[in-house]
Amino acid sequence: MANLIVAQMLFLEAENPEKDIYLYINSPGG
Repeated sequence: MANLIVAQMLFLEAENPEKDIYLYINSPGG
């Protein structure tokens, strides 16, 4: 799961380098 999140962050960063990335993690106990 963590790898998927990291990969998605890297993808978003590469796709939109100028834009800030807001990451909301909605998981129980996390």
